[in-house]
Amino acid sequence: MSNKQKMANIAYSSEYLDYTNQFHYVISDEYLKEVETIELSQDFSVKVFHYQDSSRKILPYKAECNLCQLLNAKGEIVFSTMNYDDDGAFFDLIEHSNGRKYLVFRKELYGYCVLDLNTMTDYQYYPEESFRGGETFIWTGTHYNKSTNLLVAEGCYWACPFELFVVDFSEPASVPYPEFRLCEYLGDDDFGYMEFKCWDDHDHLVFKYFDNKAGQYVDKIIEKDACLGILKS
Repeated sequence: MSNKQKMANIAYSSEYLDYTNQFHYVISDEYLKEVETIELSQDFSVKVFHYQDSSRKILPYKAECNLCQLLNAKGEIVFSTMNYDDDGAFFDLIEHSNGRKYLVFRKELYGYCVLDLNTMTDYQYYPEESFRGGETFIWTGTHYNKSTNLLVAEGCYWACPFELFVVDFSEPASVPYPEFRLCEYLGDDDFGYMEFKCWDDHDHLVFKYFDNKAGQYVDKIIEKDACLGILKS
């Protein structure tokens, strides 16, 4: 897939809405398993209610969902959303170069969501390919560079080693984002593990990966202009 090709986004379709509506019954004290609070900053935290119905009496499969409430410093609910897959949810707070703050999170195992904390408007990308049963990249965390608007998404394909995607985060409201897979840039998919290290003083991407052929970890730097050039190509 070229950098400008984007998988269809099914998140705003009636078909997807019908699919998510079937899970709402589980938001009940009967199915509540755990409540946790995740501190994001002095201004925001997320309260996560974990629900589970393993009976398969209502649905033919196990229902595992989260109700996620974004709280301000006063403990007031300022935004609420559902996560329809309880496996590996994450929340990353980003201060963007445009002066706004964004919360990056997931409503599904696949795809991603971004919440504009100024307007409390969220933007979801859910690949239709995954909705149909196909495999796409699973985001588990992000690392944003304010100087370049580049964002590294860490995660994996299901049951595969952790790896990295480089994402153009210059327009947070325009999902899905231009991206490229780092191992494809390296020309090597024979790796055991990939890990973000930092954005250096020149805003270059620094990461490491386990080279299965060499049998050792290899440190790598990719210049910012190379990343930007690939995303614009």
